[in-house]
Amino acid sequence: MQQLAALHAQAAAAAAAGAAAPAAQGHAERGGGSGGGGGGGGGAPDDGELGAALAGLLGGAADEGDGGAPGLPGDEGELVALLRGTAGGGGSRSKQQQRQQRLVRPPHLNLQQWQADKAARSRRAAAALAHAVAGAALSPTAAAALDGRALAMIGHSLAKIGLQDPQLLAALVAAATPDVLARLDGQQVTNLIWSVAVAAAALRGRPGGRAGGRGAREQPPREWLAAAAAALQEQLPRCSSSGVAMAVWGLGQLGFSPGTAWWDALWAGTQARLGEFSGNELALLIYACGKLKQKPPEPWLRSYLGASCEAVAGFSPQQLTMSLWGLAASGSEPYKAWLMAWFLTSRAAMPRATTQDLAMWLYSLALLRITPSPVWCTSFVEASFEPLTAPTTRPSELVNVMWAVSCMTWSPPLLYWRGLLDAARRGFARFNAQDLANCVSAATAVDVSSLERRWVAAFVAASRPKLSSFLPVHLAHTATALARVSRAHDWAYAAVDAGWHDAFVAAAGAQLAAGRFSARNLELIVQRLRQLQFVPPSPALAEFLDAADAALARMARRPLGVEAARGDGDRPRA
Repeated sequence: MQQLAALHAQAAAAAAAGAAAPAAQGHAERGGGSGGGGGGGGGAPDDGELGAALAGLLGGAADEGDGGAPGLPGDEGELVALLRGTAGGGGSRSKQQQRQQRLVRPPHLNLQQWQADKAARSRRAAAALAHAVAGAALSPTAAAALDGRALAMIGHSLAKIGLQDPQLLAALVAAATPDVLARLDGQQVTNLIWSVAVAAAALRGRPGGRAGGRGAREQPPREWLAAAAAALQEQLPRCSSSGVAMAVWGLGQLGFSPGTAWWDALWAGTQARLGEFSGNELALLIYACGKLKQKPPEPWLRSYLGASCEAVAGFSPQQLTMSLWGLAASGSEPYKAWLMAWFLTSRAAMPRATTQDLAMWLYSLALLRITPSPVWCTSFVEASFEPLTAPTTRPSELVNVMWAVSCMTWSPPLLYWRGLLDAARRGFARFNAQDLANCVSAATAVDVSSLERRWVAAFVAASRPKLSSFLPVHLAHTATALARVSRAHDWAYAAVDAGWHDAFVAAAGAQLAAGRFSARNLELIVQRLRQLQFVPPSPALAEFLDAADAALARMARRPLGVEAARGDGDRPRA
């Protein structure tokens, strides 16, 4: 700031020296600081002084970061030209020359953009330094000297900066041996589990990572997860509420359920303490239960709902999503008082909710077999129509809403439903196999008579090249949906061509040969293919039906319970 004040003093002195010249526009036009209006003409300060002053000012700012500021003039002549343009020097020039000078003046320095770029460079430098330090600390020779506290701190740092090297995660897990884990205190073990979960998620989200999946390079070994869970169980009475919530959340993100004995210890160790948990911690805890499909016992659930009922009023949209979805996914039915608080809070939060939040709310209510009140549904329609029909909406969000509507007794407004159908038709090219199957199933279940021929034709065109990736449940849903279309519309025969039908039969035959069909899905396929009025008879179809009948006969002779163990997976993804 002293340099900037000296710079302004020099400009003011130059203005006073040329008081006889016409006044020019001041530097406050675009590049000025906190000074007043424009100065007069007259001789400009010496180029070297101005260049040194501005270079010193920018150099001092650059020294605070990790390099020079991008986009700032670096040559001294450019600095002087910029300063002259902003300080209004050159009083002997005519007004026309001054206007020309303003036209060719360098662009205004965007301080906010420069600060954002500087912060980004600082983050990259910090991430590179943290990776280098962690790599050295976790080397085979140095890692042996690390204690549990150091490992927890290294893991926390890597999680905070966004881990990009899978070898570092493997080295961290290897250094945290079962003996080391057993010596960790409550805070250290919860921090380590949380850090590993966040780091693994960062690896899955990086370029080349398995987004949404759990590859071997991004996932710790199950033996290590079991040892970490055992250490957490041992330290559970000494863990804080936030530590428990974040550690259980971490296990949920890693997809690891420790076992019945571990969960029993968690229920017993936290039930009396649930009143100490904050609203966010309660939401994280039940969300993890949903991720791991772990239904809490009734006494614990009663205590949880009692502790969180008052906290719901202060939930953010994301916390509303986590709590409701966690209850639904874990198979836990909330009490009416809790639901009333949730409905009141979610309706008020709809303007602030993301598209994903809105979609997950309706999806979770459908899982719970709850149809909201007309007032809540009206607010939902008003809040969700525009984001759901936007071109940038993710297919899963749109499909989740459509599937939820098909499961409820609520009939949405016709314009709303048609808007969702049009948005789906325009986005079919981005849909995967599950999206396509669930979308056509929901569309025909809600109102098959409102489907237009071009919508079905677009579905057929988009699904044909992807039929080979359809799972048995997707094939069953699709066959059921098209059977509805064939009964409702005379144009179904022309909309679904023989090429699509042959590809469908080939996909079903491949799944049958691989032994992936459950009895339920195979029966649906066989029944629907025989009901389709537009299916032309073909040798491939006859061969598939014969093979399916034989497979169903074999399944009927299996011991009771074998088919029940095979998941149908007939829900949209959350």
